[in-house]
Amino acid sequence: PEDHSSARKIRESLERGLGDLMSLANKPGIIAFTRGIADPDTIEKGILERLVLRALSRGEELFRDYGDPRGMEPLREEIARLYREQGLDVRAENILVTSGSQQAISLIAQQAAESRTPVLCETPCYSGVTNAFNAFALPFETLPRGADGPDPESLGPASEGTILYLCPVLHNPSGTDISDERRKGLVRWVEENDAVLLADEVFRDLHFGSAPLSFLAEPGPERAIILGSLSKSFISGLRVGWIVSSPERIESLTAIKKAMDL
Repeated sequence: PEDHSSARKIRESLERGLGDLMSLANKPGIIAFTRGIADPDTIEKGILERLVLRALSRGEELFRDYGDPRGMEPLREEIARLYREQGLDVRAENILVTSGSQQAISLIAQQAAESRTPVLCETPCYSGVTNAFNAFALPFETLPRGADGPDPESLGPASEGTILYLCPVLHNPSGTDISDERRKGLVRWVEENDAVLLADEVFRDLHFGSAPLSFLAEPGPERAIILGSLSKSFISGLRVGWIVSSPERIESLTAIKKAMDL
């Protein structure tokens, strides 16, 4: 416990320092490489106003109740359709809409902390992931990532249900894709150890050419949790993200989300 406490204090100190550096991004004249935000010139002028007016023209009844904590069914159906266009068998019951992919990570971190699920995290990685783990005092081990992704050969035996976080497509911060060889190696490791891959695919829509095969195909939604978002492909401030996984896992995460934000 003392070692964990010391490690947490060091991480918190580093995070404060990084937070101070990142705050510089808001100063005029600074070109910031700290956030994945689209060039404003690529966003159609007035598009949000038109979409809001179109939504409100259908009536205000939509906003008179808390709604489904899984997210609006038409939205979940549409997200599922995008995955089916990739040849993946995804339905609305496989989708949980979240307040950006950051809430998605936080929900998974909270569930893992409560169940004391072991977590592995590739490094380097997006700081929001480790921030979420630390917020729930969730201990995690790190796995070095090379240009082609984490090396499956460096992974030993794992406890049932162990979660491995990675960003397989346009990795943050290196920008590289996982190789087919390492993807297949990780699938074998997951299946042999009854583990779970937490794959952050928020940049997939920005990929030129063929992106790596999604872990939704192999090992499938029973052994994979996929994170998606409109923040990179559309507008960050909408805070529309989602989780794709098995209906059972979506149901358990929905219970946590309902307690968090209804």
